[in-house]
Amino acid sequence: MNGNIWDKFDREIDTEGLAKDVEEAAANGGGNFKEVPHDTYEVEINKLEMTTSKKGDPMLSCWMKIIDGEYKGSLIFMNQVVTQGFQIHIANEFLRSLISEVEDADKPDVIFKTYNQYNGMVMERVMPVVKEWINSGYENIAVVTHGGLIRILLCTLFGGDFAKRLMFGKSLENCSITQINYDKDKNGFFLERFNDYAHIEAEPGLLRRSFAGK
Repeated sequence: MNGNIWDKFDREIDTEGLAKDVEEAAANGGGNFKEVPHDTYEVEINKLEMTTSKKGDPMLSCWMKIIDGEYKGSLIFMNQVVTQGFQIHIANEFLRSLISEVEDADKPDVIFKTYNQYNGMVMERVMPVVKEWINSGYENIAVVTHGGLIRILLCTLFGGDFAKRLMFGKSLENCSITQINYDKDKNGFFLERFNDYAHIEAEPGLLRRSFAGK
């Protein structure tokens, strides 16, 4: 095998930005949270995607942030490998629980046929929210989220496969702006701005190291 195996990670991961994240975590107390006991919590979904486990197996991953109570701000993770029937059943039931409050007529089917189909189905979980934005009557809607979900949203809206999400960049700047316009007459979406951080360029200390000085 040619080369150092760590070269692959250095190429694919924003190591300078990661180093800055480590410094920020140390400055903020290490990012430690109380251990979250088993209970019922009100959460928001920060990430929902098909990915791979450390062993390279297909896996459904969901990150949820507690938004109220003693453990507000703590994260709950659901990572389910999906290589066997009972594992896919667990993942299916979890996905169904996320749409339990949707009217039966509007509920999408949660079924497994192929991994490509399953990945597409997971990506489409964002579409009911997008439709809600379209039908809200508002002309401008601001959504605050992380780069991973932005890439998933762009892949979903513009027909890309999740595996190609990195074509939208492997690292988005913190507090950057991605602007998507919707044309009602054409019933289509158009990418106006992507990862625009011009509003904070005057403050290089706020930038990830991979963006500073560019």
